[in-house]
Amino acid sequence: MEKNEIIKLPLHEILKNNGWWIKKNKSTATSKTLTNDYDDLVVVSKLKNDDYVYFKPNSSDRGNIFNFAKNRGLRVEDLTGININKNLDYDFKKFSTNDDIKAKSENPKEIKYYILKNFKEQSNLPLQNYFTIKRKIDPATLKNYNIKTDNQENVNIPTYIIKDNELTQAGYMSYLKEPILSDKNGEVYKKPLKQLCKGLKGLEMLQKSNQNEIKNIIIAESSIDSLSALEIKGYNQNETLLCSTNGSVTQNHKEVFEYLAKKYQNTNIYCAFDNDSAGLNFYEKTKEYFKNAELIKPIFKDFNDDLIISKTLNIDPKELNKKIVLKEIMNIDKEAQEYIKKHSFLTPFGKEERLKELRKKWLIYNTIKPKIENSIDLKDIEKSFNEIINISKKQNCHTK
Repeated sequence: MEKNEIIKLPLHEILKNNGWWIKKNKSTATSKTLTNDYDDLVVVSKLKNDDYVYFKPNSSDRGNIFNFAKNRGLRVEDLTGININKNLDYDFKKFSTNDDIKAKSENPKEIKYYILKNFKEQSNLPLQNYFTIKRKIDPATLKNYNIKTDNQENVNIPTYIIKDNELTQAGYMSYLKEPILSDKNGEVYKKPLKQLCKGLKGLEMLQKSNQNEIKNIIIAESSIDSLSALEIKGYNQNETLLCSTNGSVTQNHKEVFEYLAKKYQNTNIYCAFDNDSAGLNFYEKTKEYFKNAELIKPIFKDFNDDLIISKTLNIDPKELNKKIVLKEIMNIDKEAQEYIKKHSFLTPFGKEERLKELRKKWLIYNTIKPKIENSIDLKDIEKSFNEIINISKKQNCHTK
């Protein structure tokens, strides 16, 4: 296709196919303002000779599609899928100029190279990050994986599909440090968005650089769980491939499973799905491709819950069970009950010291409460802490 034909393709539609969206409140009938997840805002318009041009406000970044691609380190072929070195007839209807027409279903093999370039340019994961601080995954577990972070400190995991019979990165899954509570129009989601897929939704995969022969494959519902299972079970990182479906098994996932099943026929397959009916369903689907897959069950809902509970209570993850956790909860409740019985005999200083210790225990309890409340009866400890709160309120009233 000739270059003078390329520049007559609706540039705004091309950008929409590559992760940009139109800002309707800043667009008109003759110009479209677009932006993307990385705030690359541009204004696209059509000249009288039918050429499409763009400009970036307050910048020298302007021109046609060739300038756009060059200024972003891309090829026009990456944006359009058109080979401009071949004189091909091309269907201009591929890019509709009617903004009211809903976008067609995304081609499951159409890789958005701009997104891959962005991932490549992101910073490597720092020692302290969302996974280590909130999810309590050991920094050593995360070391040497191709994990990135962006300006919002999200944790980004590469996703893969099979293209031309090869395992190919097609995007990444962004694990959000701060969940998204509402859409762009302010509508509140029923459930907060904790992950965003950038590019194609392939299988999340983590493999250490300079990795030895793969002897183990862990498949989980999220990379948080696969990393947690790796740490808890103590598998050799240099011999273990981590895979995650992010809550659903798509056609892309199935194709990657088929590829891995053929490549790693003598490999241990461990399914680290959630401890519920959905997890069992995922396991059955996985066994269609990995006949000898072994289901490894977490003690509580998922392996990250197990990891957080273990580290919060200072329990060896390999020794974790519900009896040990119940014993720890009963010990905390016992300390609370002792304070309730003896607080009236304590000096003001003694009361404050005991309350300091109980506040620490309360923080520990609150950290693990959402993860154990469906498995362990917490009525007694809840009653004890509520009584302590009431005692403290009365003491404050008397002091005033």
